[in-house]
Amino acid sequence: MSETLSTTFMAIAEAARVLKAAPIKDKIWELRLDKHWEFAVNGHATKQKVTLGSGVQHEVEPYHAYVEFNGWPAGVFSPYGGSFAAGELANEKAFCAALQRYVKERCCG
Repeated sequence: MSETLSTTFMAIAEAARVLKAAPIKDKIWELRLDKHWEFAVNGHATKQKVTLGSGVQHEVEPYHAYVEFNGWPAGVFSPYGGSFAAGELANEKAFCAALQRYVKERCCG
């Protein structure tokens, strides 16, 4: 297992703290950021099923995040890594920017 923490997962954790959704332990946190991005984080010690905007049910591993872009799977990762889409519009950097905008709009004016 990698010793480096995923910056994207850490951005989600920080958003949960700022938005007062933390702690996520033993729950599912789902959030729609905008018309493109939506995600769920599984804070349970067991796999959990989530259904986001796509309407398709996905099993999310314990302590993992699942991300959709325009209703399509875009990423699955834990604090220690995973996979993310690498398209021109759907990629890790674009997701983090959308997450930062969402948090800023809701807590910082």
